[in-house]
Amino acid sequence: MVAEWIVLECKAGRLWTIDAVTREGDARLTYVLAARGRASEFKRVLQYRSRGLPWRWLDGNITRWMLRRQARAALRNLKRVLESGARAGAIGTGKRSDQRVGKRKS
Repeated sequence: MVAEWIVLECKAGRLWTIDAVTREGDARLTYVLAARGRASEFKRVLQYRSRGLPWRWLDGNITRWMLRRQARAALRNLKRVLESGARAGAIGTGKRSDQRVGKRKS
């Protein structure tokens, strides 16, 4: 399975939402960042829906594992972009775009 993650929403330093659609199902990842004094609070929300059998049967184990693995890859890409100091326009405009943030074979 190959998943291409597409940026749906980007608010530099605060919010990043990506989406992937495959034959086997859909996934959406939202990363929320907030300043907390000298630290940062980070929250990741993963939503997914599998299509058809056997994928629905596998959701509890294999599908969840695959999506977590892909989420880690997307997080590494996000970290790289944030640490590079890229401007918001370089990584997303807040509108659905064709920018791909990760392509991963599972």
